Amino acid sequence: MESTIIEKSIEIFSSTDQPTIDTITSQISLTISNHTTNKILENKDYPPWWNAACHNFSRLKKYAWKKARSTISSSEWINYKKYRSKFKFHFKRAKDNYWDNISRISQNPKMFFKILHKLSNHTNPNVKNHDIIFHNNRYVTHPKTQSDLFAKHFSIQSTEAQPIPIDYGSDNEFLNRNIEFWELKRAIQRTKNSTPGADNIPAIWFKNLDDASLYKILFMFQQQLDFSVLPKNWKHAIILPIPKPNKDKTKLTSYRPIALTSVFCKIFERILAHRITNYLTCQKKIEFKSTWIPSV
Repeated sequence: MESTIIEKSIEIFSSTDQPTIDTITSQISLTISNHTTNKILENKDYPPWWNAACHNFSRLKKYAWKKARSTISSSEWINYKKYRSKFKFHFKRAKDNYWDNISRISQNPKMFFKILHKLSNHTNPNVKNHDIIFHNNRYVTHPKTQSDLFAKHFSIQSTEAQPIPIDYGSDNEFLNRNIEFWELKRAIQRTKNSTPGADNIPAIWFKNLDDASLYKILFMFQQQLDFSVLPKNWKHAIILPIPKPNKDKTKLTSYRPIALTSVFCKIFERILAHRITNYLTCQKKIEFKSTWIPSV
């Protein structure tokens, strides 16, 4: 399947004399979607009262269970029963505390049983307990409303970094020189095989292309650098809320955002970041002792 996608992609590059980012992205995205299938991974459905104690004793119980089965020792079985008992104790206490908090929040019995119905016997099978968000003394289950709440929450939490003044004038040959092939190859090899952006083009796709196709990509990147105009899909990111470990998943503050951006954009950014980092260090614009420099 992967070889078929690469062959089709090479054909697209070879049939285009002067490709653009937008046309290549749309054609490659269509090729990938036609030759792949979506697979939904199973997710562990932890109850909303799952906390650090439940998590730790659950792992210790599983470890003791495996060790007791492999060694067949009475002492290991006693050790397993001890961790199983502690897990049950902490699980029950976390559950009781959770429902006590729910009871204090909703003094009205009608409201309490309404919340209880949502958490225990939800009519929508696609909505799980950890997908329910508590906000302003009410439980939010609609996905669109949840998305708006997360977007507002993450926008408040985000902070803007103070830019370092850099001279981008025409006399700065190091920053403004044409992108070289080795820079593109280096950026591709250093890009992680993580989840792609909205265009669904992964980093592994770039790593399997032939040199002729990579030279076409080099030409497109040089166009972006010369005209200083970024494609619209590079400005589009998919923001996903990721639950923090051992936190209450009904609270907005228990999630951190990750942005899924175009790998085309990541590679282009890595090329420029490497140039800027070298410029700052060579010109001694920043000090090594006081500033951490990321590997780009």
